[in-house]
Amino acid sequence: MSETGLEYGYCQKYNKKIPLDENTECVHPNEYCKFRPSCLINELGKENRRRKRAAMAQKMGTLYGIGVGPGDPSMITLQAIDCLKGLEIVFASKKAGVEESIAHTVVKPHLSPSAEVRFLEFKAIYDREAFDAIWAENARKVAEVLKEGKDCGYITLGDPSLYSTFSHLIRNLRKQEPSVRIEIIPGVSMVMAAANLLNVPLSIDGETLSLIPSAQIEPERLQELIRASDNLVFMKIPSDAQELIKRLEEEGLLHHAIWIQKCCLPGQRVVKELSLETLEEEQERYLSLMIVKKGGIVNP
Repeated sequence: MSETGLEYGYCQKYNKKIPLDENTECVHPNEYCKFRPSCLINELGKENRRRKRAAMAQKMGTLYGIGVGPGDPSMITLQAIDCLKGLEIVFASKKAGVEESIAHTVVKPHLSPSAEVRFLEFKAIYDREAFDAIWAENARKVAEVLKEGKDCGYITLGDPSLYSTFSHLIRNLRKQEPSVRIEIIPGVSMVMAAANLLNVPLSIDGETLSLIPSAQIEPERLQELIRASDNLVFMKIPSDAQELIKRLEEEGLLHHAIWIQKCCLPGQRVVKELSLETLEEEQERYLSLMIVKKGGIVNP
């Protein structure tokens, strides 16, 4: 063995050192091997492969998942600002055909003058295979930068860990580069921003709370979730919200709900007196959510 690493194994049968690499095999039956019952030659080969993977990981850059808050520039955290100032490459996602990323407008004042912003396009489709293919390609673009040894950031509205496109990115990135280093900088989620804006406590004492991505929940399960919790937050409301409205009306909960569009953004709108008719009039679902409290909403 060398002093700098496990590069050689010793075979007693042939009384010599055997150089090890990732293709090294034990060349004789175990009964002839000094290191019974498992051959150390194979074990050292595995160790070398582990060391090579670790060395490659050290050369790779770090990906920072940065939550920038609900969209109000004053609600980005100091930690996010400090991180952004040190990055030369920042990724931001945006829907295909959309000119600008809201997250990008939030972070613009905090980027280094030399920073490069690269946009990752995606489509909001429910074909899982096609959706994953889009994010696999986006992950490949990020991996190219990381393999050059460069750190980079991915900015997202709200928090990276809550219904964020960042989750799709890192799921595919880890498949392509298992040793990738990722750090997450939390952000203020739209859920928390909306509750505080409306002066509505999401839960108190022993009350339960459910966050429901209503556009992706089957009708039968939707009703189960509505009945299971004391307080509900509906996110990702579909363009056709008839099923959600119907279920809430059946449970007598429309008068226990508040609808908010574009929370903390220009064009913010709050609807407090909900009915089947008023909700049907709300045509814009993007960046909207609904808070429902079965115990009633007091002085919102």
